[in-house]
Amino acid sequence: MNSNPHTLLLKLSAVVGLTAGAGVLAAGVMQERPAGGAVVQPEVSPVQQAMQGATQAMQAQDWPKAIKGFERVLELDPNNSMASFRLAYCVHASGDMERAIPLHEAAAKFPQARPVALYNLGCAHAVLGHTDKAFEALKTAIEAGFNGAGSPEGLAGAYSDPDLASIRDDARFAKLFGTAPGAKDKVSDAKLAHFWVGKWDCYSATTKAKAGTNELTLRNKGSVILEHWEASGGTSGESWNWFNPAEGVWKQVWLDASGSVTEFVGTRQGDGIMYEGTTSDAPGVIQRMHVRPIENGRVRQTGTSSKDEGKTWTPAYDLIYVPRGQAFDGEI
Repeated sequence: MNSNPHTLLLKLSAVVGLTAGAGVLAAGVMQERPAGGAVVQPEVSPVQQAMQGATQAMQAQDWPKAIKGFERVLELDPNNSMASFRLAYCVHASGDMERAIPLHEAAAKFPQARPVALYNLGCAHAVLGHTDKAFEALKTAIEAGFNGAGSPEGLAGAYSDPDLASIRDDARFAKLFGTAPGAKDKVSDAKLAHFWVGKWDCYSATTKAKAGTNELTLRNKGSVILEHWEASGGTSGESWNWFNPAEGVWKQVWLDASGSVTEFVGTRQGDGIMYEGTTSDAPGVIQRMHVRPIENGRVRQTGTSSKDEGKTWTPAYDLIYVPRGQAFDGEI
């Protein structure tokens, strides 16, 4: 990369699909032998040829050639989401942030690219000193499902992103990305979910209407958390939560009034936990639940689901937990 390289997060996120993409292209030029025995060379489309050449240039970090190649792909196929995403990435990697910004915005219009494209948009704004725009894009990226994939530290990996250096001391940064890795006050994984313990009134972050109440209590000398949820609409559910030291993860079993059971596995994400699992009555759907502490002693819980093995995520709910009886003015 150039003298001002983008983060490992962006590099890895942008390269997601390279192997699969190369495989698709390779499959397009593989020889086939029909029944008659003659070898037939399948036809390769102009889009495949342009995509293959641009991808090879990107892998070689030949940014001018890669940029030209992905521009050609988009001329031939304007709805090619991968080409749109990679074009924005290559322009960003070349150091031209002014040009990268509208390209990241264009890539973010494609659902499968949206979370990472928005993260990269925030990085570009940060490099140019557009602090408020940077935080707006980063916040939207996380809401869209960006979880720091590609970094072993999840969202907290943003602390090592050089593009975000100019905004790292802003209070909003820790609110989005949690505590910096290695911070002295880092809560042990075994007690990570204890911030969730309490009696709560829960409100929709979107409509600001009250969604229900939740109560989480410590059991068995603090080794288990019991949750009891009552929705405003009358439904209810309970969960048992515990830390499994052998696996180093949190486990949750959720049971609702209909008899549906969801089994989650949770890992640290910043100051909170990202749970992922499946539900008994929807075996092909992956459920995610991100629970984390926010300002003023509150908690935020965001749910998403995926029907395509995690390629795209659909928002399910976004709740703000306020201590029981405390006024909620709608501010997050």
